[in-house]
Amino acid sequence: MLALIQWAWLPKAVPQLHGGDFGIFFRSAASTEPYIGHAGDPTLANGATFTNLNPPQFLIFVRPFTNLPFWMAAICWWVLSLALLGAGLTWWLHEQGETWTMPLVAWALAWTPIISVGLTGQVTAILGVPLWLAFRDLSRGRSLRGGVYAGVVLSMKPILWPLAA
Repeated sequence: MLALIQWAWLPKAVPQLHGGDFGIFFRSAASTEPYIGHAGDPTLANGATFTNLNPPQFLIFVRPFTNLPFWMAAICWWVLSLALLGAGLTWWLHEQGETWTMPLVAWALAWTPIISVGLTGQVTAILGVPLWLAFRDLSRGRSLRGGVYAGVVLSMKPILWPLAA
């Protein structure tokens, strides 16, 4: 029931957020000056505008979305994100010898990271799959492949550098 309430509320909240993080990425990738605040970016209580703090190679990934109208690009981003989260969770369940059941589906739909991705358009799902692949390969002794996956993730989201330690 909680998942249904959250997902029913989501379409009403997203327009007020101007696409959340994805909106910031989109406007930044479409701009000739990507690292300044843009009209439509969320603001703090003092009026300061949030800006894109991701490295330039991340903008290369977002740039193709700028060929679409913003609303369509946001839908594509969220669909891609949810598909990647679903794939990542399915792979993880498979590794545990489990399969999807109705209670697991309900828990997944009510799980805060999935709601957060839906609400804010974060990069969690986009980077979560290569992060999981890095963990899987590194834990199985495949250092080169695991390192490549980890390098991609860490180069696009420097805030994750503590994971490298």
